[in-house]
This record gives sequence, C-alpha cells and structure tokens, in this order.
Amino acid sequence: LLVVAYGVMAMDYSQGLDTRNRVSCAKEKPWEYGSSLFNYMNSVQTAGLTGDISLRSGKRSSLDLDLMMFHAETRLTDKIGRWNLQSGLDINRTVLIPTKDTGIPHLMVVTREEPPYVMVKC
Repeated sequence: LLVVAYGVMAMDYSQGLDTRNRVSCAKEKPWEYGSSLFNYMNSVQTAGLTGDISLRSGKRSSLDLDLMMFHAETRLTDKIGRWNLQSGLDINRTVLIPTKDTGIPHLMVVTREEPPYVMVKC
C-alpha cells in the first residue's frame, strides 16, 4: 500500500492527475493512468515494516524475513533462521525445532487475518 501511495503521489506531481475520472469495478474499461501508475510504482524505493521495498516488473525485488521461535514458558523469541526471495529458507538452529518421526522439522506459521493481503480461503 505504501508503494501505491508513493506511486500516486509521484504521478500526481508529474502528470497533474485528474481524480474526477473514476475507475468502475462494473465495467471492464482500463483506467487511463493505469500503466503510468504501474511504472511509477516500479520506480519507488522506500523503507517499510519488512525492510527496503522496491519493485521490479510489479513484483517485490527484495524481501528478507527473520524466522523466529516463540517460547511459551518465557514469552521470549529467538531468531533461528531467515527467509529471502533469492535463497529461500535457511534455518540455523534446527536443534531447537521439534521434529516429527521422520526427522523433518515441524514448523507452525502464524499470521493474522488482514484483508485483502491475508484472508481465509473459502
């Protein structure tokens, strides 16, 4: 959402964005500023909650997330690895992760519902 906001602001300053021309969800007519907004969004570079944000061809080009383990007894967390777009998941403290009978780590991913980004699939 932050990238969209910065893209709209940059587009507004350079093109004199006409906000009276509204987009309709009922009609399959493209917004006349759509491709310009897409290009402006691809030029945005900013810091967000999950680190630096920049897009390449409409997709996030860098994303690094820390893998944390929550200890219910102490209510503390430990960093046990990381995940990024280039190399995927890298767990560096597998001893602390419970395993199934197969020896495969059992991980539980926790998030919260936050439409439209995280929603319950029907």
